Amino acid sequence: MGQSFSVAIAGALFGALGGSAAGRLLSSNNIAEEQLLALQQTFTNAFQVTFIVCACIAALGIFASLVRGKEERSAI
Repeated sequence: MGQSFSVAIAGALFGALGGSAAGRLLSSNNIAEEQLLALQQTFTNAFQVTFIVCACIAALGIFASLVRGKEERSAI
């Protein structure tokens, strides 16, 4: 469940920041020279922010796991 949740968050965040639209336009062949740099910056920024947010969520998960402590094993 956690993996599906993280993929959904990453996709939504990347799309909301314009990364998917910029990537789609970058993959086309008819880009004006002045638009190329702006599209590259948009894509890179969305990619970087998405990774930072996912890293923070992973750090929260690690912290929650450490706070929870060790599991007790049953004698069965």
